[in-house]
Amino acid sequence: MKKQKVQQLNQAESDRSIKRIKQLLDTDLTYKEMADKLNTEGFKTIRLVQWTALNIRQIIWKLRHQERSWYGLSANRAALVFAAS
Repeated sequence: MKKQKVQQLNQAESDRSIKRIKQLLDTDLTYKEMADKLNTEGFKTIRLVQWTALNIRQIIWKLRHQERSWYGLSANRAALVFAAS
């Protein structure tokens, strides 16, 4: 697969994951429980590996502080992802 196509697939997966994380924020789950739930449901990180509590914590922190994250989610992209959910 070409690199650009893989990046598009990874971004689509990350958008799905971020929407799911937003839904899980409304629950009383810990970061570890959120990671376990995402892994059980088949979600992957942008690097296509399993979720960890640290991944969840970093994503939530970046989203709350509206900074560009290592996860490839700019503030503008976050607004689009969350607006679509």
